[in-house]
Amino acid sequence: MEDTGHSIWYDCPPEILMKIFKYLDYNSLISCMSVNKNWMRLSKCIAEDIGYTKIAEEGLYKYDNFKNRFKFEEDPLNIILNSLLWFKVNSCSTQKVYEYDVDDVKTISVYEDFLIICTKKCLKYYSVMGHDWITGNELQCIYFEETEYFIAMLVHDSKKKKIQIILIGKITGSDAHFNISEVTDITSIIARTDISCFLIEKDQAFFICDKGILWKLMWTKNTWETKLVARYYGNCTSLVTLHSYQDRLYALCHWGRVFFIDVGALYFEKLCHFILPSYASKTITPVFFHKHSLIVSVPSDMESKCTVLNVDDDEHVLLERPGLTCVKIHSEALLLGYEDGKVELCIQKKMVKNGQPDKILYLRDFAAPECDDLSVVGLDVHETEASHHLFIATRNKVYDILLTY
Repeated sequence: MEDTGHSIWYDCPPEILMKIFKYLDYNSLISCMSVNKNWMRLSKCIAEDIGYTKIAEEGLYKYDNFKNRFKFEEDPLNIILNSLLWFKVNSCSTQKVYEYDVDDVKTISVYEDFLIICTKKCLKYYSVMGHDWITGNELQCIYFEETEYFIAMLVHDSKKKKIQIILIGKITGSDAHFNISEVTDITSIIARTDISCFLIEKDQAFFICDKGILWKLMWTKNTWETKLVARYYGNCTSLVTLHSYQDRLYALCHWGRVFFIDVGALYFEKLCHFILPSYASKTITPVFFHKHSLIVSVPSDMESKCTVLNVDDDEHVLLERPGLTCVKIHSEALLLGYEDGKVELCIQKKMVKNGQPDKILYLRDFAAPECDDLSVVGLDVHETEASHHLFIATRNKVYDILLTY
């Protein structure tokens, strides 16, 4: 027989493949969708008979953040297809499709089909696909995020000389991208200056006030619902990070102690203790990823380091990344930006196992030769069915990098 260089599966009749696919578990069936176009077509036929919702809910069990997206009624087929893209990010092709010239960028975020750029002086909305400027506000904020339900932002309170968190609920039927300065219903606004840390989810917000009380806020039926979740009886200013994983909440103290927040008992339970390095950066807070592993930024002249901690037979890691300037959690992906313009694309569960990224990009491959400031200040992603738009922000540029598979 002539050696064509193909495996025996290449010429396998579709009727036989269909019979084999019917015996596969759901995750294996999902994997078959990414082999080639023929296998994609055949495996989708099987998946349609079973139901995409059932496959995505009972499959993808290794990748918990994708399952959590069902809370928000996302299309199960899109969840499956996007999971395939992220799990194969190591083989993706990259291409710069656009470059935004913006001064003094602080943060960026993506909401629906809009790229939101927060600068030192204002807030700007751009169309992801058309790159057009849509709207903006002369708003000076440190952090800004829009969800389907509300807007969250951090601003300087010059009178109290503190950082203030402001939450603005969206009135049902109003324009999704309203002008904040035109908001007149004060019942939709919550402003607090007594916070030590906060966490924004898609439909809810958590924050710890200076009395050690953890509050949960949900915007429902055009009103804010407030619930006391737990209370911390130590020094609440020592709490620096909140984290949510599979509807469980965790908190971190600046010296490395991790707490599980027992919502039923209303208290913080000691879980484990990471030895955070004394030389860790003070400008970027340690970031949780996966269950309760941590990543910290260390000086750029140091070596990467991975410390393993076993908790109740679960393995968790503390990753030290030299020159790290930016971290973004996106579903099961972990995006890391560095001061030299390097960007690492990682799958969270793989990072716990080996501490290695799946894909590395360098801004110098996309930026003009005269660009000398490539330090990454913001990262986010816009997902489409067959590709992803990765947005990488520096102080004066935002790059739209297309990831194709």
